[in-house]
Amino acid sequence: MLDVMTQLHRYADAAEAAVPEHGPGTKDPRRSRTALLAAAAAVLVVGAAATVVILRRDEHHAPVRTGSDQTVEPELWETLPPPPIGPFTADSVTYVATDTELIVLGVDSGAAFSFADRTWRPITPSPLTTRSGPVSTWTGREMLVWGGETTTGTATDGAAYDPETDTWRMLPTAGVAARKATTGTAWTGKEWVLGGIEGQPPNGETTDTVALDPESGVWRSLPPSPLGSQMTAQQIPRRVAAVWTDREVLVASISDALPVAVDRLRLDDGAASWGSAVGIAVDGPETDPSGVVWTGDHLLVLDRSGRGIAFDSSGEVDPNTNNSTLIPPSAAQPGQSWLGPVVVGHIVTVGGRWLDLRDLTWHDTLPDPGPPRASPIAVAHGGLVYVFGGDACDDIAGCPAPVDPGNGLVWTPPG
Repeated sequence: MLDVMTQLHRYADAAEAAVPEHGPGTKDPRRSRTALLAAAAAVLVVGAAATVVILRRDEHHAPVRTGSDQTVEPELWETLPPPPIGPFTADSVTYVATDTELIVLGVDSGAAFSFADRTWRPITPSPLTTRSGPVSTWTGREMLVWGGETTTGTATDGAAYDPETDTWRMLPTAGVAARKATTGTAWTGKEWVLGGIEGQPPNGETTDTVALDPESGVWRSLPPSPLGSQMTAQQIPRRVAAVWTDREVLVASISDALPVAVDRLRLDDGAASWGSAVGIAVDGPETDPSGVVWTGDHLLVLDRSGRGIAFDSSGEVDPNTNNSTLIPPSAAQPGQSWLGPVVVGHIVTVGGRWLDLRDLTWHDTLPDPGPPRASPIAVAHGGLVYVFGGDACDDIAGCPAPVDPGNGLVWTPPG
């Protein structure tokens, strides 16, 4: 039987031949276009309840599309108050969405945004030292934060924040290696699983896997990723993303040398075991860990052109298809922001376009009100997509530090 690395090289050859007919990919769409649209006041009657929605001057909306027996709700952008923690980009903060709030922890301060009131509140300062890019998760009660980059290296401690009481507590640190933003982590409902970290092997990468039970405060060691161990042994640096499927943890290893590959960590009654790695025909150099998302039934792995794979992990892997469905490139135009992917219902937003998961077709997103911004954070909540932060620096002028866009945005997808 071929080993995993040989299979991955074979998938790389297959990926080169699997060019979709939808056209070539585009440049990295990290900037959105500035859209200057003037929206007149309008009244929309939505559904049988005849709910009235008034569109203000700062809202951008698309026309209502109607069919023979249905009315489709319009696509809509609205502006929101900016976070009170100063300029930041997605790689310098960590954040989680709860049932009621978006909690953002910056380098040395934090804030929480109420989805209901659309207002911000400061949160109690973290007991952790100043750092950027830690990993985090939401347990249903607490925001867990671990690691990050400090002035002396990668941190080996963490803390838990309770938004109900606006208080922090330190997490136990015994036997846990350093972690940072490129660590693949997943919350299983009981434990927080943390995978390896990025670095130049053999000295810069950690391949161990650990899990924390936040109720008991106990860490346990899990078997290391076989694929991660192989890549480290061959001195292939990797970036890691992980998701929980309600059955297993899927860990995507991304490198500049190979196509993306997925390890499968099963947690049965506390026992942990790794399944066989699956090669995904997506180019590693063009893929970022943020391009790996779980839709509820498929793992999406999208490169910066929007091209990618939908991987079905529900059954045994078919060696002929690898349980993978090809997603064509999005054909986003240069100048549109790199926003997403964010899953909201049957829609996945990527750049200035959105993907309909029902038929894997791409559609244009209504241009946002601006200003253009690079690397914002974006989360889905209540059927909407919220966007904050990012760098509004003019590419031509250049800036010594990120420029605050001065507003947040919320996108209502088309109905």
